[in-house]
Amino acid sequence: MDEAGLAAAESSARDRATGEPDELSGDDDVDVRAEEPAEEPAEASETPDDEPEQPEPFEPADPADAAEPSEQPEPSDPADPAEPSELLESSDSPAPADPADAAEPSEQPEPSDPADPADPADPADPADPAEPSELLESSDSPVPADPAELSEPSDEDAAPDTVEEGEGAVGGEEAGEGSSEEQAGEDAEAQDESAGAAEGAPADEEADQSSGRGLMGRFKDAVAAVRGPDKPTEVQSVVDRPDFHNPQALNARPDRYGNPLEREDGTRVPLFDGAPRREQTHQGSIGDCGMISTMGAVAGHLPDTIRDAVREREDGDYEVTLHETKYAALRGRYEPTGRPVRLTVTPELPVFSEEPGKAGFARTAEVGVAWPAILEKAIAGVDQTWDDERRAKWDRQHSQADAGTRGYVRLDNGSYGNERAEVLTQLTGRPSSVVEFPSGYDMQGRSADRQLIEDIRGKLADNCPVLVGTVSTKRSEAPLAKDLISGHAYEVTEVDDRGHFHLRNPHNINHPEELTVSEFKKYIKPSYVTLE
Repeated sequence: MDEAGLAAAESSARDRATGEPDELSGDDDVDVRAEEPAEEPAEASETPDDEPEQPEPFEPADPADAAEPSEQPEPSDPADPAEPSELLESSDSPAPADPADAAEPSEQPEPSDPADPADPADPADPADPAEPSELLESSDSPVPADPAELSEPSDEDAAPDTVEEGEGAVGGEEAGEGSSEEQAGEDAEAQDESAGAAEGAPADEEADQSSGRGLMGRFKDAVAAVRGPDKPTEVQSVVDRPDFHNPQALNARPDRYGNPLEREDGTRVPLFDGAPRREQTHQGSIGDCGMISTMGAVAGHLPDTIRDAVREREDGDYEVTLHETKYAALRGRYEPTGRPVRLTVTPELPVFSEEPGKAGFARTAEVGVAWPAILEKAIAGVDQTWDDERRAKWDRQHSQADAGTRGYVRLDNGSYGNERAEVLTQLTGRPSSVVEFPSGYDMQGRSADRQLIEDIRGKLADNCPVLVGTVSTKRSEAPLAKDLISGHAYEVTEVDDRGHFHLRNPHNINHPEELTVSEFKKYIKPSYVTLE
């Protein structure tokens, strides 16, 4: 080896010992990128002929790529697939390192369907991304898009179930109450009040800070402005003589108030005789089959609930405790508000002058106990505690009745499924709803008939009352089969091993024959009321 070659070899050895690379000439083909990938991570993406390996949705293929999103080259053609870092940014990644990138959200692709992650091979949509509030509403917002969904289930063209003792039926489809317009108006009004309170808060900020109240104090003031003054802890009212004169009644009605609970021998009809039973509810000369069916169903499944709701006082009056109830639009059910409704009920009841010893409505002498008649009177008088909105709802739903109809006359106009659900919650303090009959097969492969049989059987097994109403027929049409009464409310008491439905008539006599599932669906309106 000549002297020049020996000197070059010694120099190379010294450089390797100190860790410094050799200088490369223009003809050398050594690629130092393999030794230092962090220096230039974008080199691989500059070869347009090679398709980059696609990562799983929203996961970067290379940690180095995700760490430095600002160094990724922007594709010149919108049809080019999005880089892994772009996919990460479009989903849930932190802001990019380069502020310029963060200032241009319009370059981030927006997925067309939240359920389907963006396909890296799919051209990106240059449309502006949705605001955070829009993303929340499009994915997990509980507010329905259609304001009509906020209203209670309704069919205001139908007639309620209203059949008094010994009378043929007139009536129509089940219905709910309320209107989507009113509900939407309530929501808008609440939002306006909340916004107004929030706008007024900064003006008092300095005073609040000086007084030590701070942000929490202003928040409480805003909430109080929306909620209004505190409500009393319970609702109280005296139910003395609810109106019972119904000018639209077709059959005879009681003509005066009397005291049929006082016997000729000086004793009084007892409030209870053992545990309350459904057989002790007997509808009288009034079209409140839905209310009597509901009371009997609760007595049959939850007798302690009835016993706890009614008590006799030392002064001879009765105290009935119900649960204040509101319709929860977002859940589609009736729920207790938490406030009790305590009603003082006097013992006088509507009677016929020719039979003053017999209650004209819910029977007492025939069943030997007073609780059904007292509870019926309480339900008739609870409208004394209604606000203007609740009164307007009833007037609107029962448009066939005179405006301002209250008391027993209100009950005489019959009930819709939603009204029976409301009373069910008032009696039990538990949420209730109107459940539509299933249609089609479910995820377990069960037919609609099998679902209906098993669902109602399961509710009964869980001691949840089930209430239904029959379809309505015209007086000129043939009566319903199986001893069913048109437009009448019934309690479902059993679904036997053969899948047959057993119903109880609130008249306490003439119970219909058992129904097959086909007959049940033919003669019963396609929904039922139950507890959740």
